[in-house]
Amino acid sequence: MKIDESLLKTPALPPATPLGNAHKSNVASKADTDNDSADKVTISKQARELKSLQTQATGEGSFDAQRVAAIKEAIMNGTFKVDASKVADGLISATRDFLIR
Repeated sequence: MKIDESLLKTPALPPATPLGNAHKSNVASKADTDNDSADKVTISKQARELKSLQTQATGEGSFDAQRVAAIKEAIMNGTFKVDASKVADGLISATRDFLIR
């Protein structure tokens, strides 16, 4: 078997750049050359409404741990009472709000 000497004379390739670094350099160079455009993130109206509803439902992210424990115990004991009229009123209200928007 004979080794082709022409391959020995070819210049070496530059060291490989990890994909992450190459991508970063391309992004940086593009950002440097195109200062007029900027990346923007916008939150849709529906996402803002969902966040608002979530905040209202959870009371700003807080809850009464004692009340939750009492309800959990009542469910486990079989003594928890569901007020059907409150459930129905809540469903009607939520449906009305959904249809109006």
